[in-house]
Amino acid sequence: MIKIEVVANVVHTRTVTPKAPSTKAPFQVREQDAYAYMVDRNGQVERHPQKIRLDLDRDQPPYEPGFYTLNPQSIYVGKWGTLELGRLHLKAIKQAELKAA
Repeated sequence: MIKIEVVANVVHTRTVTPKAPSTKAPFQVREQDAYAYMVDRNGQVERHPQKIRLDLDRDQPPYEPGFYTLNPQSIYVGKWGTLELGRLHLKAIKQAELKAA
């Protein structure tokens, strides 16, 4: 299981301006800090989680503090039959699942 921890529901917003020449207008990117508990090559969870940024949709509320895993809708079969990872969507981990992991 991929475990992601959100420690605060703070959203970081920045404006991105497409490079010229472009007909696209500037747009906002909304992100939230989180920590990913990674697994090393031996299958062991690394001692320290790595800080990551989660992209949020335009009207999406921030994730509340807690532990999450990837929602299955984040993973799909691509054009050439390969397993691919799309935009991350998280699913809360229940306390019982945390103790078992």
